Formats: sequence, C-alpha cells, structure tokens
Amino acid sequence: MITIQVFSQATGNPVKGSKVGVSVGWSGVNHEYTDSSGEANFATISPGDAEVYVDGKTVFKGRLEGRKLIYI
Repeated sequence: MITIQVFSQATGNPVKGSKVGVSVGWSGVNHEYTDSSGEANFATISPGDAEVYVDGKTVFKGRLEGRKLIYI
C-alpha cells in the first residue's frame, strides 16, 4: 500500500480534498482524494518508480514506497 500525505507549504497543515494521482509503470493513473489528515491511500499500488500528481500538477517522480510526504 502507498500513502501520500499532502501538507500546505505555507502553514504546515494537512490539506483536505486534494485530488492525488499516482502513475506506476503502464498501469495508468489511480486517483484518490485526501482526507482530513491530508492522506490519500492507494491499497492496490505496489512500490516502484512512479509519478505523483496533486490537483493536476506533477509533484514527485522517482521511487515510491510506503508513505510519501508532499508539500504544496
């Protein structure tokens, strides 16, 4: 399972309601929305090289596994 947690760079607070996309290999993009803790959980995605998007903008490219903190 992969968890992306999104925080506001300005305040340091979790961001609720952001659309997070994760693309791993040729599997396409999986989307989830962040909860009140700023977390978006992807139960069906295995660790690997990935691209992460928040609200349509690329915020990370590289090896993705476990939990990834993103500041926007």
